[in-house]
Amino acid sequence: MLREDIFESKVARELTTGRPAIVVTIVASQGSVPRHAGTHAIQTVQGFEGTVGGGVLEAKIRDLAKRCLEEHCSRRANFSMEADALGEMVCGGTMEVFCEFVDPSCHNMFEKGESALQNGDNGFWIVSVVQDKGDSSELRRELVLEKEDPARWQSLQQSVLHGKRKARLLSDLAEFGYNGQVYIEPLDTLPVLLLCGGGSIAKHVAQLAFGCGFVIDVVDDREDFANHERFSLARNCYVLRDFANVREVCGVGPNHYVAIMTRGHAYDRQVLEQILAGPARYVGMIGSRTKRDYVFAALRAQGYTESDLDRVFCPIGLTIAAETPEQIAVSIVAELLAVKGNVSPWKERAKEFLRPQWFVFSRVIVHLLCLLFVHVLWSKTGVGFFRAKSPP
Repeated sequence: MLREDIFESKVARELTTGRPAIVVTIVASQGSVPRHAGTHAIQTVQGFEGTVGGGVLEAKIRDLAKRCLEEHCSRRANFSMEADALGEMVCGGTMEVFCEFVDPSCHNMFEKGESALQNGDNGFWIVSVVQDKGDSSELRRELVLEKEDPARWQSLQQSVLHGKRKARLLSDLAEFGYNGQVYIEPLDTLPVLLLCGGGSIAKHVAQLAFGCGFVIDVVDDREDFANHERFSLARNCYVLRDFANVREVCGVGPNHYVAIMTRGHAYDRQVLEQILAGPARYVGMIGSRTKRDYVFAALRAQGYTESDLDRVFCPIGLTIAAETPEQIAVSIVAELLAVKGNVSPWKERAKEFLRPQWFVFSRVIVHLLCLLFVHVLWSKTGVGFFRAKSPP
């Protein structure tokens, strides 16, 4: 199924009714805050949808968004997370929020953004941010897509964002026809999780990963294990005999996260060989270290390099002593989110690897220090079994 919970989808759906809405966006933040630039919520006549941090902070933002909807205007506001300002919220940072009034005439633009996201197209939102309250005449929102205007998109990507796909507030963007402060936000392509194998663990991973924002694709060599009845949240279900041409058929690209867990591990190595030939962002394979070492040895013999094998997360998932399918799914999705957020899960794996070695090493050091201490004590006092003999 296509995701309908993304920001662009929600706004387009509301504007289709002929009613206006307020798009609430965190455009800047400093210090310790619960949410950062690029976070969205929507205020409609039916209420507030989404979250921008919770607690007293969110209550204040909701009040502002509700007033903007009633007055058909847009406003910017700064919120301090100091204790004096928000009582219970003592994070210590600041957030700048833009409440943007959008009317039904903007429906097509948000629908285009939704379609671009579902298709994996690259793009940017550019939003002019006015300083004076209640003045919407200077407001402007634009969607720049790479496939429609590649030169302009490339210029934004290189000269403005310097290759970093990160939402930010700019002082101006005069070269693109914007005066005053401008908020620019990448149209983040939805991450795609390809589950290679539709067993019990995959079912729980699909449910949890979908809730965390992933598009789900499933591939198996058995029709009973790759269908929309079993995976109701999946976008695509592929049935491939012997998992042949899995990378080409499933369209694995740089935004794919691939979890390999075929039945009985029969095809894990075959699938891994194919996936390593492509640009998938994440490659995980279920199994023990013994299985990993066996598979890696076979791949090395075929000419795969250490840098190729370093891409593989095996055993898959963070180390949380998981045993049941539900627990293993939590560990896998946690690892997916760590990679997606550019937080290296290898740190946790290093801890896991070093813990037993460090324990043995520390015990040896302690024993050596104790022996050294006793030796010094004996040599100074002559106390002990090896005290010095008295001269005759």
